[in-house]
Amino acid sequence: MYEFLGRKKITIPISFEDFQNNVEKYLIQYIDNAASQHRKNVEEIELLHKEFLGQQQILYSKKRYDMSEINNIVVENHLFKQVNFKVGFMYGNPIEYTITNDKLVNEDDMLYLNKYLNDVSKASLDIEKAQDLYEFGIAYQRVIPKRKKIEDIYNEAPFELVNMPIKDTFMVYSNDIPSEKLFACVISSKYDEITKTTKKVYQVFLPKRKIDIIDKKIVKNIKQPYYDIPIKEFCLNRDRVGIMEIVIFLQNFINKIDSSEMDGIEESINAFIVLFNQKTDEDFITKFKELKKEKVIVLNTGNPNTPADMKILSSKVEQESSQSFYQRIIKAMYDIVSVPQASGNVTSGGDTGQARILGNGWESAHNQAQVDQNYLTKYERELIRDIIWICKNTKDCPINKISASDIAIKFNINMSDNLYVKSESLKMLNDIGMPEKQALNIVGITKDVDGLGQAWKENKDKIKMQELELEEAKQNSKQTNTNQGNNNNQE
Repeated sequence: MYEFLGRKKITIPISFEDFQNNVEKYLIQYIDNAASQHRKNVEEIELLHKEFLGQQQILYSKKRYDMSEINNIVVENHLFKQVNFKVGFMYGNPIEYTITNDKLVNEDDMLYLNKYLNDVSKASLDIEKAQDLYEFGIAYQRVIPKRKKIEDIYNEAPFELVNMPIKDTFMVYSNDIPSEKLFACVISSKYDEITKTTKKVYQVFLPKRKIDIIDKKIVKNIKQPYYDIPIKEFCLNRDRVGIMEIVIFLQNFINKIDSSEMDGIEESINAFIVLFNQKTDEDFITKFKELKKEKVIVLNTGNPNTPADMKILSSKVEQESSQSFYQRIIKAMYDIVSVPQASGNVTSGGDTGQARILGNGWESAHNQAQVDQNYLTKYERELIRDIIWICKNTKDCPINKISASDIAIKFNINMSDNLYVKSESLKMLNDIGMPEKQALNIVGITKDVDGLGQAWKENKDKIKMQELELEEAKQNSKQTNTNQGNNNNQE
């Protein structure tokens, strides 16, 4: 039985300043140590992924006693459902990026940034990243300047964004108090034509350069067009723990209960047949089996005082107590990871409207999602900062004035799709003078906050201008009539 305590943060005993002063020396000295720590994390990652796919402990367990040949194995995979719920709940709707101020110079920059993120399919990449986050507690993405020629800078992102394989990627930190990032590493393989063997390559990513190490020797040291470590490590929480390992023991209990119940049911079905006062021989047994297949059994009574009889000998399964225990385990398992159960829409008769939506674990799911969101936002901002830096350093790129601090990052978690409620809320915010984009962002009625907000503002300005022109025309008409009246009186 493995004890999962989150993925270990990989550190080496060197300060950030000392490392920067002699990078190559300390890489050669500590790369094997860092890789060894990573391998321990990979072992747990592989085991957790097997659990996620249903290859769970019950498949390898044996009974303490063997009363029969019956040994059912049932896997009721709640881990799979819980991870997928978290992924959909947090990242099912794409993350929204909006400006936090009313600087008109940032309007076009924001529109182009969203266009670029759509071009690299960031929403799809985030879903894959979330799968790693909720399974293992960590995930990795890499952003670098585009290596191919950019044909249309106004429609084509000047950067590449990819998810990195979690079993081959790791981040190394200093073990001093700030625990600053030192470098990222990706493990790959290279075939050596001279020795005819495959060798392990440590690709080390540093600010402004990349170093390849084979057999504790630096074989490449290349300058790179990025100012920071291009690989970003995302952590779900401080302990770097996914949701599965918190409830994996309860999952094992559920599988044992299901398997034991199936054993009981099969033992009940395959019960012993007991014959009373009936002479049997091989011919009788053969005929009895044939009659049993035909669902007919004939017994002869030789002595009225001892009539022939047949009974079924079986053990009853106590369903009520086992079901009660099963429900307790299920509820505890879902409550611990803040996932509503499948029957969460069934509530008491007195609950109506939003109370039904927020009941049965949905409120807990929403509260935990807010915690996850606030923790993950800092990593998203680091990624956006690098993306904006690449854009500003790309020739003719229209993004040149916006900063990462100008951007609000919103995880589009939505508890209700009630359009009427949203529309009424939007009308109320508009009536009190809330700016268009802020109102749309609060209500969550659209994913294109910038585009729709700008169109809404322009339409309001147009209507206001038309009203002013109409009012001015009325005033002019009234003044004309008054002047004509005065002229008539003078005449």
